[in-house]
Amino acid sequence: MPIALPGIAVVATFAFTMAWNEYLYAMIMTTSNVQKTATVAISGFKYADSTIWGRIMSASVVCSLPVTLLYIVAQSMLISGKYEGSVK
Repeated sequence: MPIALPGIAVVATFAFTMAWNEYLYAMIMTTSNVQKTATVAISGFKYADSTIWGRIMSASVVCSLPVTLLYIVAQSMLISGKYEGSVK
């Protein structure tokens, strides 16, 4: 298990990132404002002939924080896996 832990961390990180950034599926399946995900809600800041760039940029930064924190936490496992696999 200790040898497989870095691989599991990579798969978990990529799976979380792919699920977090899913836009099309969430756009099709949500029907009310309560069910909207963050990425779908950000696209709602574009109105007919105006775009609120301040809200879009600030919401994008806030929505990217969980993924960034996950990569920072998982970084030690990912790097340790590289070193453990290279030295026998």
